[in-house]
Amino acid sequence: MTKSIVKIPVGEPQYYFEMHLKANDFNNAKEEIEKNLKSELDAYENSVKRIKSLQKEVAKDNFHLEYL
Repeated sequence: MTKSIVKIPVGEPQYYFEMHLKANDFNNAKEEIEKNLKSELDAYENSVKRIKSLQKEVAKDNFHLEYL
């Protein structure tokens, strides 16, 4: 049976998620992977936005945000 390697670009800079698939599973798996990676990336970007927002809030109050 033919196998394919799927490389899907993720984020900036471009990282690649690589998976070995059977040819007949390719389209379904590619869509599923893209959907999952998109939701993971969205969650990460929301976390980054929240951290930046908190840093600005803390800076206004003349405090320093420290990472433990």
